[in-house]
Amino acid sequence: GGTIGSSSASSSSSSSTSRLRGVAEYVAQEEMHRSDGYWWAPSGRFIAFTEVNESHISPLPIVYMDSRNDSKTGSAQMEFHKYPFAGQRNAEVRV
Repeated sequence: GGTIGSSSASSSSSSSTSRLRGVAEYVAQEEMHRSDGYWWAPSGRFIAFTEVNESHISPLPIVYMDSRNDSKTGSAQMEFHKYPFAGQRNAEVRV
């Protein structure tokens, strides 16, 4: 976790939960072109932020097929992202 407004947002995750605070979820990033999940009040005294629950979304493995792979050992770089497939529920978001 971190401090919203300085340099990072807060998150907590485990095998049973996946909650993010102050960040934009996949749909906001890709479809709405919104990369932030927090907004400062004009006075600078208050902040509104999103809380995103992605616990019901299965992680999608993404394997990189480029220089990040080690051809000598056969190991590949992989990331996991929560991706809501068509017909599945999107992340639950509240402000």
